[in-house]
Amino acid sequence: MISRGTLMRNAVMQKSTGDQIAIAFPYRKEGKLVSCKYWNVNKKFWQEKDTEKIFYGLDNIKGTNDIIIVEGEIDKLAMEEAGFRNCVSVPDGAPSKVSSSELPPEEKASRIVIATDGDGPDQALAEELARRLGRERCWRVKWPKQNDNKYFKDANEKRKKHKAKIYLYNMMSSSNPPPRTETEYVSQMLTQIKRFAQHHCCRVWFVAHPRQLHQWTGGPPNLYDISGSAHFGNKCDNGIVIHRNRDPEAGEMDQVQVSGVL
Repeated sequence: MISRGTLMRNAVMQKSTGDQIAIAFPYRKEGKLVSCKYWNVNKKFWQEKDTEKIFYGLDNIKGTNDIIIVEGEIDKLAMEEAGFRNCVSVPDGAPSKVSSSELPPEEKASRIVIATDGDGPDQALAEELARRLGRERCWRVKWPKQNDNKYFKDANEKRKKHKAKIYLYNMMSSSNPPPRTETEYVSQMLTQIKRFAQHHCCRVWFVAHPRQLHQWTGGPPNLYDISGSAHFGNKCDNGIVIHRNRDPEAGEMDQVQVSGVL
């Protein structure tokens, strides 16, 4: 369920329609009510007539460097439950095309994460959004598998399965990746992660394994032994190495080393 705090912050309410109760999702622009969309228990949607079509949650992305675009009001609320308030939803599901007036005011956004649903029409929506907004700054979320035969459909389905823990890392891929080595990719990825952490005043932890050590003598590895790139050691603020000693005569069984402290 979506928490009370998230519902109140987004002014989600109820409206009686005959003998049924519908959920009301207010659409606001610069704090002013522009439109409202309704959803009843039969999953029937309708919207106020003759109103401006804008992204749901438009005020949440004002002045942000990163924008997440989802498909549906519930998905936007699910993202907020996971800690991502810089998120908007397209106004009418997966349209066949996206007009310029429906796009968010993203002039200052350096990265746009497209996290729409994973079915056919939504793939087309993601492609159209990337084309309109600029492929060079768009990233596409690929939802992971929930079992051997089925992928997660959207943010809300992922949230319900994992209790609001949505991890976008390892689910994002560049919409227009240039040819590059693994080292170049890791360097760029770590730079973006550091910018994200600085912008949101948060810590980001990576749990990494060492590469295969061909001449390993039994001692603990260091940050430059991480599989993938030496940049894991070059760009981290703090590095912690946890090593289990397999030789009981060589010292303590478990060792913890801290390096790269800034």
